[in-house]
Amino acid sequence: MKSDRITREQQHFDELAVRIGQAWWGHATPAGKERLKRRSSLIGEWLAEYSAPRVLEIGCGTGSLTAELLALDVDIRLIGCD
Repeated sequence: MKSDRITREQQHFDELAVRIGQAWWGHATPAGKERLKRRSSLIGEWLAEYSAPRVLEIGCGTGSLTAELLALDVDIRLIGCD
């Protein structure tokens, strides 16, 4: 069973991620959005070489990169965990 402290820490992080997550990781600025698209495109090009790639994204945060990857026209099976 989780301690109350661990539960409070998780709730605090979840609230921060919702409130300032995109700013925290820099994805909310025009340059950050461009970097995110560029990264997802590069990863998508690499994944396109594989047939139905399976990807585990560790440390996905709010899932910004996850969403960008899933939006690509790549037959990808992706799991994101944080």
